[in-house]
Amino acid sequence: CPDCKDKSDPVCGSDNVTYASECQLRRAACLNDTWITTQRKGDCACSCPSSCGDESLPQPICGSNNKTYANECELRMDSCKNNNCVVHLGPRCANVPSGKISCTCPECSKREDPVCGSDSKTYPNECRMRQEACWNNKWIIVAQQEECGQIYCVCPECDNTESPVCTNDGKKFPNECQMRQDACFNKQWTTPISCAQDDQPTCVCVEPCPKTLKPVYGTDNKNYDNECLLKLAACKSNTRILIAGFGRYSKQIPVCACPENCSSTVDPVCGTDNNTYDNECLMRQQACVANATVAVRRKGHCAKDGKATCECSEDCPKTLKPVCGSDNNDYDNECLMQARACSTPPHSTCKAVGDKAECVCSKVCPRSLDLVCGTDNITYNNECFLKRQGCETNRTITPMCVCPKDCPASLDLVCGSDNITYSNECLMKYQACRTNSALKVKRKGDCGRI
Repeated sequence: CPDCKDKSDPVCGSDNVTYASECQLRRAACLNDTWITTQRKGDCACSCPSSCGDESLPQPICGSNNKTYANECELRMDSCKNNNCVVHLGPRCANVPSGKISCTCPECSKREDPVCGSDSKTYPNECRMRQEACWNNKWIIVAQQEECGQIYCVCPECDNTESPVCTNDGKKFPNECQMRQDACFNKQWTTPISCAQDDQPTCVCVEPCPKTLKPVYGTDNKNYDNECLLKLAACKSNTRILIAGFGRYSKQIPVCACPENCSSTVDPVCGTDNNTYDNECLMRQQACVANATVAVRRKGHCAKDGKATCECSEDCPKTLKPVCGSDNNDYDNECLMQARACSTPPHSTCKAVGDKAECVCSKVCPRSLDLVCGTDNITYNNECFLKRQGCETNRTITPMCVCPKDCPASLDLVCGSDNITYSNECLMKYQACRTNSALKVKRKGDCGRI
């Protein structure tokens, strides 16, 4: 890093820190291994001049508050004293025939002395930058005394410490500092990679990156959540990717990618094109390939005429998880019970209404009086009325078992479906109710005697 012995000539760095001189700014950049450029001459903070002195020549300028000042010093002094931001945008004040003072933009020469404005645009010279600011009524200052995009490289001073690194262009250096020094002298972009024993470079990218969200977009027109992720992508792809700008890149063109890996699971769906597909993924895949818009009309197969059809599940698993249905039958699993319920009238039936499959509840129930108490605490004339109510209200209502309280002491043996002999049928029903099991009279008499 450079040794600075120059006199005090304050400059404001791009990190908004005031340095005693430009040399001190470069030294700080070197010591901290970061890029710092001169934002402007003078302190970053505002300091009010006491006077402009007699040596200040009258050079009238127009401030952003539409006031005319004798020179730029007077403008800055007024701005500072009144704690009001008044800037000279480039125009000067001129008399017009009406007698009023108005701002006119400066005329500039064609001299080539490129500067980079604070709007990240390169101008042929500083005058042209102020002229542009004047025309567009913007505040633009010199960010760099050179074209935008160029990096002012301060080459480091290095020792001979042995910590070998290789570069992505196949060179080997005693340490990383000397690698950066060589890149700086030759104005090349190189990145360090580890060296194998045979001196052949092996790429090792720095991971992981912080989760900080400071979006940038690269020269590859891709968005990255932060600068580290951009550099990581460049390293992994072994390509040069630089920061093209900060924020999100909004001009990317979307590319349609069709799903490739659809499962072979058979879960038929009927598309809005009246075709049946084995599953929704395959439907979307074929729609994408054909560049067509197809959505799911419904689950299940399409009928030949494209209308809705009612289908009960036939593909039930063979899992053994016995359930007892409200019809007092045992089923190996719930799916088989629902398949049976679907195909068995009269409580509800499935039919197509318009182009949609709907469940239609039974309107006719037998008039027989066989009172049942539902789980909704309502008594129904018989089980058919109970199930119809459940269908119409889209609720699950099942008969609630009320255990008999008083059974006769009479001996009238019955053999239950659990192969246990009961003194009489009432006691068997009591046991069924108490254990919440479905018991029926297998036959009259003792189970042990036939």
